[in-house]
Amino acid sequence: MPKVRDLGVLKWAEGAITEGRIGYLGFSFHDDYEVLREIVDAYDNWTLCQIQYNYMDEEFQAGTRGLRYAHRKGLAVVVMEPIRAGRLARPPEKVAKIFANARVRRTPRR
Repeated sequence: MPKVRDLGVLKWAEGAITEGRIGYLGFSFHDDYEVLREIVDAYDNWTLCQIQYNYMDEEFQAGTRGLRYAHRKGLAVVVMEPIRAGRLARPPEKVAKIFANARVRRTPRR
């Protein structure tokens, strides 16, 4: 975040918003929860953030804590990798068996 600030990127982006060239300002995130908090707290005009999130990665990178923190700060949250590059749509056989015995049935797409 200091480099973005020091290079004047946020000032440039705010000018572009004022001129109508950009509608909203957000960021894609690929680091730990603490870094997410630092970025969110360092600038008051974020509109959204994009984080990796799925039921296998609730503790990975920003995780559930980061999703909730960004939401509490008023940011929209866009999720990337919701099916973990497709691996969650076609789980390994052991996982598929667990799903098959679960109370809630989910039919994998083939």
